[in-house]
Amino acid sequence: MVVALMLEIWTKATDALRSTTERAAFDAWIAPIRFLEGTRESLRLAVPDQRFKDHVVSHHGEQILAAIDRVGAVGAAIEFVVERPADGPRDQFELFGASAPETPAIAADRAAIGPSLLPSLTFDRFVVGDANRLAHGTAQAVAHADRATFNPLFIHGGVGNGKTHLLHAIGLEMTRLRPGARVRYVPAAVFIDDVVAALRSQRSTTRMAAIRDRYRAVDVLLVDDVQFLQNKTQTQVEFFHTFNALQQAGKHIVLTSDRAPSLLESFDDRLRSRFDWGVIAEITPPDESLRLALLHRKAQERGLRLPHEVADYLCQRLRSSARELEGAVIKLEAHQRFIGGEIDLEMARSILGPLADAPSYRFDAEAVQRATARHYGVKIQDLKGNRRQRIVTTARMVAMYLVRKHNETSYPELGRLFGGRDHTTAINACRRVAEWIASDATVAQAVAEIEGALQR
Repeated sequence: MVVALMLEIWTKATDALRSTTERAAFDAWIAPIRFLEGTRESLRLAVPDQRFKDHVVSHHGEQILAAIDRVGAVGAAIEFVVERPADGPRDQFELFGASAPETPAIAADRAAIGPSLLPSLTFDRFVVGDANRLAHGTAQAVAHADRATFNPLFIHGGVGNGKTHLLHAIGLEMTRLRPGARVRYVPAAVFIDDVVAALRSQRSTTRMAAIRDRYRAVDVLLVDDVQFLQNKTQTQVEFFHTFNALQQAGKHIVLTSDRAPSLLESFDDRLRSRFDWGVIAEITPPDESLRLALLHRKAQERGLRLPHEVADYLCQRLRSSARELEGAVIKLEAHQRFIGGEIDLEMARSILGPLADAPSYRFDAEAVQRATARHYGVKIQDLKGNRRQRIVTTARMVAMYLVRKHNETSYPELGRLFGGRDHTTAINACRRVAEWIASDATVAQAVAEIEGALQR
């Protein structure tokens, strides 16, 4: 079926974009795009609102088209549908790149409020469990407080477990309770782009003044993925002064990061110390009860009947994040919608493939190191040592990735297990292997074979 083929094309394209786009930008601007339907000539995709569409067209349009070309839909056009709340009107399909010209009023309004809050990411759609209870509770407290109580609220944790959801929920709740509130949500990558563009402008003084007005004349500033500010010295200086201005004015500041403030490298000490002033709330990977709750909630939202045996199967095999679980539900929905048939265990096993083809067994670090060394023909001591030969560095990174995956080992501990390395080395190793698995069949096969050897 052509629609199923185009869904597969879009899935492959987003996988490719994930590996080539900075994570903050991908999460903010690519991940929310939803496949609707397609023919061999075009794909129709849903976006949350007009401002979102304008940004995607101007900043990521060519990149998206190139990704679609690379995965097999050469020359296909893209059409967007701008979604509205359930009780509001829906725009007609608009051809990619052919929307009506932006008026000065629209441009000024967009500059005033920044990237849009996603209306679906509300508190009542956030599933709460032990892994995220503190973050959820403090986020609600911030949203309901007239003046800053926890300043800043710093939420940290792994990818796909709800940090961005809570930022949007805070902003949406504030605008609901206080319609005049000035709320600005911004991915750190966008803040960096704004500052760099202003500094490089021929009218840098005027542009910087505008940037300061944009980010300081607010009641709440919500910044996603602040870890991307590392090594950005000038941007950190600007953010430091923005933070101070808002904090002194009693305005709310909420930040997210993939790690705790104490683990942020290449940050100005003054700035990092300010992250410790308020409340630090960690979100950890969901436990079994939360994973089950998430699966049933996501299925209910999409109108799917998810049998208990299917939910149990997914729950035992998808342990790393809420996003991974939601992705599985979306794949089941797409298969049922375009292919047909009832969702059952056989369907789940057949269409999810490597996503859930083996349970997430726990193996101790030594067993992983031994199996990885054997697969690559190196010594265990090499994995913990300083040899830089390509085969050794590859084996070392794969072993670190597998230890992290199967034991949820912290990055500092992971570095310690591999010869006392810095936690940033462990982070980079895990990220690189994840990218290789998505783009390099040889690495993906090697990881699968090592996991298979561990299970025997």
